[in-house]
Amino acid sequence: MTISSTTRTAGPYAGTGLVTTYPFAFKVFATSDVFVVRTVSGVDTTLTLGSDYTVTLNANQDSSPGGNVVLFSVLAVGATLNIRSSVLALQLTDITNAGGFYPQVIEDALDKLTILLQQLGVVGLLQYLRVPEVAGVPALPVAAVRANTVQAYDSSGNPTVLVPASGSAADVLIQLADITSAAKNAALMLYSASLTYADGTSGAHMAMVRSAKDYPYLAPTNGSSANAALTAFFTAASNGVNFLPAGTYTLTSLLDLSAVPLSNCVIKGVPGLTKITGNFDFRTILLGALNHVVFEDIIFENTYTSAAVNNTYAAVYTVNNDIKEVSFRRCKFTSPNCDGNGLYHYSRTNPAGSETCVIDGLWVTDCEFTSLGQVGFGINNNQVSADKYTAVRRVHIRRNKFDVMGIKLRYGMAVTLNGFLSAFSVDDNYVNSPYGVGIENTFGIDGSMKDNRFLFDPAKKSRAMSVADASATYPSRGMTISGNKCLNDASYHSYASFCNDSTLSGNTWRFTGAVTGEEDAFWVLDSNRIKITGDFFISDKKYAMRFVSTTGTCSGNRLRNCTFDTSASAAVTATVNFDGASTTDNYAEGKMTKGTGGSAWTQTNSAANNAYGYDQSGAWTPDITFATPGDLAKTLTVTGNYNRVGRVCTLTFQIDSTAFTWTTAASFLRITGMPFAAANIGQLDYAALGTFRGITKAGFSQFALRTVQNQTYMQVTASNSAAVPSGVVAADMPSGGTLALYGTISYQVQD
Repeated sequence: MTISSTTRTAGPYAGTGLVTTYPFAFKVFATSDVFVVRTVSGVDTTLTLGSDYTVTLNANQDSSPGGNVVLFSVLAVGATLNIRSSVLALQLTDITNAGGFYPQVIEDALDKLTILLQQLGVVGLLQYLRVPEVAGVPALPVAAVRANTVQAYDSSGNPTVLVPASGSAADVLIQLADITSAAKNAALMLYSASLTYADGTSGAHMAMVRSAKDYPYLAPTNGSSANAALTAFFTAASNGVNFLPAGTYTLTSLLDLSAVPLSNCVIKGVPGLTKITGNFDFRTILLGALNHVVFEDIIFENTYTSAAVNNTYAAVYTVNNDIKEVSFRRCKFTSPNCDGNGLYHYSRTNPAGSETCVIDGLWVTDCEFTSLGQVGFGINNNQVSADKYTAVRRVHIRRNKFDVMGIKLRYGMAVTLNGFLSAFSVDDNYVNSPYGVGIENTFGIDGSMKDNRFLFDPAKKSRAMSVADASATYPSRGMTISGNKCLNDASYHSYASFCNDSTLSGNTWRFTGAVTGEEDAFWVLDSNRIKITGDFFISDKKYAMRFVSTTGTCSGNRLRNCTFDTSASAAVTATVNFDGASTTDNYAEGKMTKGTGGSAWTQTNSAANNAYGYDQSGAWTPDITFATPGDLAKTLTVTGNYNRVGRVCTLTFQIDSTAFTWTTAASFLRITGMPFAAANIGQLDYAALGTFRGITKAGFSQFALRTVQNQTYMQVTASNSAAVPSGVVAADMPSGGTLALYGTISYQVQD
């Protein structure tokens, strides 16, 4: 049978949403020889035999070629269906010597050749650009000639290539696509690592951005190759943005980069997925000098297991190298199985050393320090040098999470700033379950610790802060401590030690007294001129707050509007205590809630001239004298009482004389013995002298009491409606007379 039709397609059939069976009328040899395409919204989808449709063939493909395609689901409205021949180009007819020579076999083989030629026209040539000339057209030029040109046709209609006009759209597109020249593509669309780009071009910017494809040897791996790969990575990292792909980079020995300075670069990982880890020592990475460097989104892990004590190493650390304008952002530091630290910078560690390295600009923000044997973040700068305070400055620890420090139960701190530094901040951090101190500063000056939160494990020895732990020789000063909160009770007190001229405000200090020897929520120890405003001091032991002097002085400290709470204690000694011979001239005021027993406030161990601003009342002993006492002799009967609330003190007194003589006394009358000096303010305090006798000041009938700035005595002023007020002097009080002076005055006490 011959093939009498050149058609090798059926369709396109338009979908009606009702029909599943579609016929075709070209000869095939098997159901797999049929190719079915469904088109929806211009998108062609090749259907799969047996999954999307079946084919039924007519029994005799010679007399009745074709059959039907039966879809498993109806052809939707808007869809079209095309059926084409897809006979494989294989020759499977095998005619052997002395074998059968059957006409049908020969005919089918010839039919298949014809079908393949017809298919070439349907699914081959019909889909290509064609020319009608039987002789055809010449070939295009070779690649070297075609490069950076556009295809065109000459006057004979033959294909050729042309260089487009300069500045034309075609020229611009070709130039941008030219990766052989940095000048042509300008790095706006493509980039080649083999080219050098002019400064200011996008190509120069892209050259700074390096990823794993620029380091073909760098991939997440275990074994010693990670050391070599990371060393090469960091060695080439300066002056660019460098990406560490997701994965775990396992080191087998210390990654020692101390001789590899990094500058003007970013080292960036994939958040939560890029990890550098080691299990060989207390330390993992030793960095060198850093200048304008950013580390982002990298997990630094040390899984080394050891019971030994180590106070030096860390997962990441530096030793005696310059650190300038460096940031660690969104990184994680962990060392759960050994007595190690997270991130530590050792700068000028020898007090008598000669190192000259500096830390000037270091930011640690939004990082996580978790499960560390000792310290989360630390700095050491112990060298006593002329530039000691500027050798480490502008260190800022902000918005970090410190979770479980000191897991080896020896000593653990979230942050330790150990040694000399200035202009620093430890702000807005969350500290959970430290074993030791949450935040520590020793010799630092002009720093801030603000808005930190502390949550304690009652089973651990822990305190929120040591604001300063310096010495009389190098006291801390200029500190601002505000908004810090103990979310539950600490087992150790917080304190400021050898800290001068600093301010605290709005903090909450809580203390359970679980540790023997700790007795208060907060100490001010050997510190001077600290101003505390609006703090809460809560303790279940002897004291809420103490001022203490041991080897230094504790003087001139002022607490205002604070809350002192020992209500949970059944054995309060004193809610506020002033202790030590050098604890003088301190003043506290605020709301007090006291437990049973004890006093509101006490002075112990020779502390003197301290005051508490509430619940202060008692007797005082008034006396009289003159500015120039001369030979004044007197015998007096006196009584006096005072009541002080905050900075306002009210005095009452009665003075009666049984003998009063003088011959050389002169100047103003003074009533002395006031329990508190009057404030140094421009407005003096006056009050009427209620009862008087023995004053004979001509022309005056009214007498008033007047305080004197910074003094513990008052004077008496005379007045009437027609005369200028005048002070009472010795000449106004005749010798041998009888005195009676009774009065009440309220005045503002000295700060």
